[in-house]
Amino acid sequence: MNTLHSSAAALILISVLLAGCTTTSDPVDHQSTERGTAGALFADMPLPEGSLINNEQSLILGGGADWTGRVAMTSPYPPTQVFVFFRDQFPTAGWTPVAMIMSDRSSLVFTKRDRTATIEISRTGNLSKGATILLTVTPSVSGGAAVKPTGPMVR
Repeated sequence: MNTLHSSAAALILISVLLAGCTTTSDPVDHQSTERGTAGALFADMPLPEGSLINNEQSLILGGGADWTGRVAMTSPYPPTQVFVFFRDQFPTAGWTPVAMIMSDRSSLVFTKRDRTATIEISRTGNLSKGATILLTVTPSVSGGAAVKPTGPMVR
């Protein structure tokens, strides 16, 4: 009798689990959803055309225009062209340039209201003409106050 009860319980559990796996007849356009999400996150951040976000290497906390985190992207354009794009386009979206360094691993830093965006650009690979872009967005420190370390300093 125990075997009968166990089999019946297992059958009911499987039925419930499978019912939760049913699909709807409405197709979901995942590319459209991703574009909509990216559009909401990067509404005030111009990105080079054809840039692709690497979801596995990105971490976004929050949403809308107040998100913080790091977004890893690739661009089909060479690093120098990507650097010029960000240098020229971020200010047109209201970002104020703070610092820029052009080298093998270029960096640009911009601020806007209470946010800081740091953009790191490097070559994607030895044979590739494209670029890897790391966009890190953090809240700005208000009033220019530095963050005081809490632990012992190593010298």
